[in-house]
Amino acid sequence: MVPHTRSTASHGEGVEIPLAINAEMIEARIREMNDAIRLLRELTSRPYGELTKHEILAMRYLVIQLVEAASSACLHLLAAQGERAEGYPECFLRISQKGVVPEGLGSRLASAARLRNLLVHRYWKIDDERVFESVKDGLRDFEEFVRILRGILDSGPMAGR
Repeated sequence: MVPHTRSTASHGEGVEIPLAINAEMIEARIREMNDAIRLLRELTSRPYGELTKHEILAMRYLVIQLVEAASSACLHLLAAQGERAEGYPECFLRISQKGVVPEGLGSRLASAARLRNLLVHRYWKIDDERVFESVKDGLRDFEEFVRILRGILDSGPMAGR
């Protein structure tokens, strides 16, 4: 683990949040998120009705992968502050309460985490067209989260090395 500290929140509100993070782990999660975002953007660039069953199933899996990568980074940020969350949705709400991400973004990422839980645990009750629309609308939120994570990494003592 490479210690990495940051003394203020990354989205600019000036909230004091000391972090000791594993930069390599966060970088790996960023790569995973970017890969999933790219593939999901390709899938959602076409009309839903043109997707094959295999592409719809791939979309479901990529949503799970994207949320799990983001949640892993989120849980790590909380753990670096000596805190825990009961689940993925709570983690995003907690980091928004701490000022790490804007409140609206935290709420939207928590909703995406609930969608992931639905996909994993209640897959037989999924409206894939609604998932498709949620993905189309929600990829910007994950891109914003990646930018915030990148800002945390780029502003710490290891930045520029």
